[in-house]
Amino acid sequence: MDKNLLKVLLTSVAGRYSRALFEIAQQHENLGDINYSLMKLYRYGRANPRVWKGLSSKALTRDQIRELWHQIGEKLELCPLVVQFMIYLSQV
Repeated sequence: MDKNLLKVLLTSVAGRYSRALFEIAQQHENLGDINYSLMKLYRYGRANPRVWKGLSSKALTRDQIRELWHQIGEKLELCPLVVQFMIYLSQV
């Protein structure tokens, strides 16, 4: 990979968030769980684009968004760290 591209990816907002999640996963020694949860979440999002639109709606309160993420996490059996990370991302 081009070093300049890698630098841009790692210093972008998305890169910083993904690096932070990766570091937390390493500290908690559950990289596999997080990777599996992110893949399930990705597939769910691709199959349900309306859900993503709904989660980014300005009509929802922070509490409603938090509750929706918890429901999605339960339904998909996501790693709790991924659910918390998604809640955090939805509120910044």
